[in-house]
Amino acid sequence: MIKTGQRRGREQIQVKPAADAMRLPGSGPRRAGRAAAFSGRRAAVTLGLAGLLLGGATVSSVPLATAAPAAGPGTGWRIVPSPNGDLTNNALVQVSAGSATRAWAVGYDGAIGNLRTLIERWNGTKWAVVASPSPSKLDNVLFGVATVSGTSAWATGYDSVTVTGRTYHRALIEHWDGSTWRVAPSPRAGTSDSDLWGVTALSATNAWAVGNENIGVFQFRPLVEHWTGSAWQLVHVPSPPLTGVGASLLGVAATSPRNIWAVGDYAVGNRFQPLIEHFNGTRWALIPAPAAGSAGLNRVSFLAPSNGWAVGSSGGGSHTQGLIEHWNGHRWTIARTPAIPGSTNLADVLALTPHLAWAVGSYTPPNGRGRTLIERWNGHTWTLTPSPQRPTASDLVGIAGTPQHLWAVGSAFTNTLILRH
Repeated sequence: MIKTGQRRGREQIQVKPAADAMRLPGSGPRRAGRAAAFSGRRAAVTLGLAGLLLGGATVSSVPLATAAPAAGPGTGWRIVPSPNGDLTNNALVQVSAGSATRAWAVGYDGAIGNLRTLIERWNGTKWAVVASPSPSKLDNVLFGVATVSGTSAWATGYDSVTVTGRTYHRALIEHWDGSTWRVAPSPRAGTSDSDLWGVTALSATNAWAVGNENIGVFQFRPLVEHWTGSAWQLVHVPSPPLTGVGASLLGVAATSPRNIWAVGDYAVGNRFQPLIEHFNGTRWALIPAPAAGSAGLNRVSFLAPSNGWAVGSSGGGSHTQGLIEHWNGHRWTIARTPAIPGSTNLADVLALTPHLAWAVGSYTPPNGRGRTLIERWNGHTWTLTPSPQRPTASDLVGIAGTPQHLWAVGSAFTNTLILRH
């Protein structure tokens, strides 16, 4: 039996051990935007990221009379066959597309306490599982992936380590060298938990990974690591005042070595606020982010230094709505988005042209099960796009590609889910 108690940014889940394999959170009707991070401590598991529900706010929106439509013939998006790993409870969390014949998707499979990394590759014809390291005998999860070239890609997440009888997350970085995925040496962040939620790569000598590290009793601060071409290094970044569960960076994007953005959230009393940080080539700085009540950001994508998007969710419970913010070169503003009955979350965004961007996530109708959600920017407004559904509860948490070759990934009940446009 799994009992959940809402806690934005890191949701604590009490798990009653059972003789059989435990079903992961989200393997039944899923909470909107669960992108999965699990931390096993005795009988407790911590679920983090990607748009877990907030507490109490409204969102600038255009009301709609109906929920997101299902995809039909000619809508552009379709489900493609995607394999599962060797274990149960499979989920894909992020995708990176290098070309029409090369893409990577990462996530996890397995049961709590025995989660294994899961990596799949598109070769131009089909998706196939590729062997990936799981260094820990306990939990190993991948959240982010970035392609550098056909012989270089990065994946980030966490594995687990036990120190003096206590089990912690440990930031995990893996690298593809053209033939094999291997664990890359990475610096130890603090003495407790550390997770890397997102990664972006500018070149073979310049990549960035972001996440959080635990500095107290379930209180986090932002974590950033930088690949210099020879080693991953910890980078000092500013943090908002830390209260409650603290602050986390969940997504990162870059247009150049002097224009890198990271987004997430931080606790303020019983609410959360969007966290946005920027690197100008010399230092990281906190950037003001608008918020309507309680809100947080999951991922970010930039088309140019003066054109970027970030997505997440705002509000709480059955009133949660997807949140989209836009950077115009001077400031961040909240974009008008469709309001959908029930609760919604936007987990990832992809900026392609000034007149084309995509956001993906999930929504849960009143008294219903989780469904995939896709929204499209046409240069003027964000609108709902028909989204194909599995009969079981489904969600989307990652998107990547080009206008001609788009991928969105997530899960459907205990199976991987991949959409193509």
